[in-house]
Amino acid sequence: MSFTVSICLMSGQLADLEVTSSQSVQELMCEASKQLGRPLTALAYQGRRLLRGEKVEELGLEDGSVVNALVRQPGSVLCGHRKCGAFAALKHDGAVATWGHPDCLGSSPLNRTVNAHRLYASSCAFAAITDEGEVVAWGDPTCGGDCQDVAEELRFVQHIYASQGAFAAVKTDGSVVAWGSPRCGGDAGAVQSQLWQVRSVVATHRAFAALCIDGTVVTWGHAQCGGDSSAVRNQLTDVEEIYATETAFAALRSNGDVIAWGDDLCGGDARAVQDQLRNVSSIFASNKAFAALKENGSVVTWGKALSGGNSSAVHDQLYDVERVYCGHAMAALRKDGSVITWGHSAYGGDSRNVQGKLLDVEQIYASDAAFAALKQDRTIVAWGHSEYGGDSSAIQEELVSIQTVQATSSAFAALREDGTVHTWGLPHKGGDSSSVQDQLYEVKEIAGSYGAFAALRNDGAIITWGDANYGGDSSPVQPLIVDMF
Repeated sequence: MSFTVSICLMSGQLADLEVTSSQSVQELMCEASKQLGRPLTALAYQGRRLLRGEKVEELGLEDGSVVNALVRQPGSVLCGHRKCGAFAALKHDGAVATWGHPDCLGSSPLNRTVNAHRLYASSCAFAAITDEGEVVAWGDPTCGGDCQDVAEELRFVQHIYASQGAFAAVKTDGSVVAWGSPRCGGDAGAVQSQLWQVRSVVATHRAFAALCIDGTVVTWGHAQCGGDSSAVRNQLTDVEEIYATETAFAALRSNGDVIAWGDDLCGGDARAVQDQLRNVSSIFASNKAFAALKENGSVVTWGKALSGGNSSAVHDQLYDVERVYCGHAMAALRKDGSVITWGHSAYGGDSRNVQGKLLDVEQIYASDAAFAALKQDRTIVAWGHSEYGGDSSAIQEELVSIQTVQATSSAFAALREDGTVHTWGLPHKGGDSSSVQDQLYEVKEIAGSYGAFAALRNDGAIITWGDANYGGDSSPVQPLIVDMF
């Protein structure tokens, strides 16, 4: 028996398909692509991305159902983050290019199309979800770069989360598959029977915490890094969100209370401020401390003092706070656009030298040792360690009409509205882009690794600079990248 469903693009354009229960999502995509005249990358129904092998009868579709369609876009997606030593680029047809530190490149799928639609990175490995909901991993095997032992379980994967040396995949049925270093959460065997109906996962460097649909939490990995939550298990109910420092977790409950566990020195012990952790609306994390933003706009902090865990010196100024930004210190953005800082003074915790300029701030970006504030007039104010991005005076005249900012561990790159890029900070960690400056035009996206930047231009070209060991030299894969785009 057949019935009609509508495949809908974001533009509102519709394709009405007559379907049967035995048809696959792949067949629906092919037929919809023909009617819409657009190549589709995926279908989604009721907020869930549908896997190509699923059958109509499994989806809960009925006559008149509307299924959302995603269109393949030209160009690529860059994957890189400050704790990773390499970059990966995903092209529009699902092929992948990877470059950077040799440890991150092992078994890289450069010579074959993996039909990937999303990339994820640990410190030394990458993982990709294919269009069929399977997983491909490469890089350092001890950091999650080899998933062969669990390949048969990695079916119908919806999302992947990464610790420093492991991955955890959440499947459509809410179960979890982990792989990588057991010391970093790569072995979830001890709690596997509890990992059902998982909504999301959060990671410290060496442990994972899974938030289940019923508001309970399941943890595994290095005990001292939050993998053992037995001491607070009875309190981990009605949890709405989980947050992480490098070695501790904090759970925000629906009633506004906060429960912390893990490394006591890095935010795992909140007993000193527990009576203040009421009516909390959100939590922010630096490397070793937490900041809880309360509904009344005040802030409560705990963890390592130098990382922002002690805000007593500025307590009276922490009101009407909108958000807290974290590096190895903390910066609170108030509703009036002013900024209050605390933590390690040399790493951005002391902003007195620029306090008069920290007005009408819209957003703040952080390297490991400095901050950069983007103001409403699209200019930048930087402070913190002068060598690591805290001093932008050498290029201050260029820092106008700024659209967004990215950071490595010790440098910043500002993307202007005209598509040009300007950098400052430690030269060999991305702060000096002079060698490629004439190529940095019509840039639409920037990504940062630990010590290098990669810029994606509108024409698909990828320009890199910084430490070659961290992805600053993409010449080994440039022929592939040029061919890709």
